[in-house]
Amino acid sequence: MIHSFAQTGLEQYYYWKDKNTTTFMPVIHFQNAKNWYAEARFNYEEINTYSLNVGRTFERENKLGSYTLTPIVGVVSGELKGGTLGFLTTGEFREWFFSSQSQCTLSSQTRDASFLFCWAELGYMPVRWFYFGSSLQLTRFTHHGDTVADPGAFIGFESGNWTFPIYGFNLQNAGRYFLVGVNFTIERKKTGDL
Repeated sequence: MIHSFAQTGLEQYYYWKDKNTTTFMPVIHFQNAKNWYAEARFNYEEINTYSLNVGRTFERENKLGSYTLTPIVGVVSGELKGGTLGFLTTGEFREWFFSSQSQCTLSSQTRDASFLFCWAELGYMPVRWFYFGSSLQLTRFTHHGDTVADPGAFIGFESGNWTFPIYGFNLQNAGRYFLVGVNFTIERKKTGDL
């Protein structure tokens, strides 16, 4: 049986393309006991761009595993201005887990900046404090029709409410880049509404 939890999280990612390019990408998310979801991001859709998304999470759990589905809608402001429709999914089956974030971002400034994006990962957690897996980022620029695929791998460490993921993408070519995260999440069972 699934229990309703309130959840708050802060994710801080650092993006390294080369030794001269480092970008930080903070993400704050909140989900109340009724499963309403909100998320604020910076430098995610574009450099110097803020986004705010809201939605609702639908979840199922049984003896074998669990999954969540969260449709979201949002606004984007800064270097890129427009709106976003998205879909977040997670799934767990024993020691295996899957997650994806898909979104369609439409620019209000120029059609050239609109895109479809998906970040999916499949991982395995052999012990409570360590996990690893493969990841894929796909970006399709809707005006040009060009699709960019960035395959990658990740490892991560957990300690209490903290997780420390490390991602590497395009590791086989000169376009390689890395993401290092420091994430903190608090969950608590709720008896009332938030």
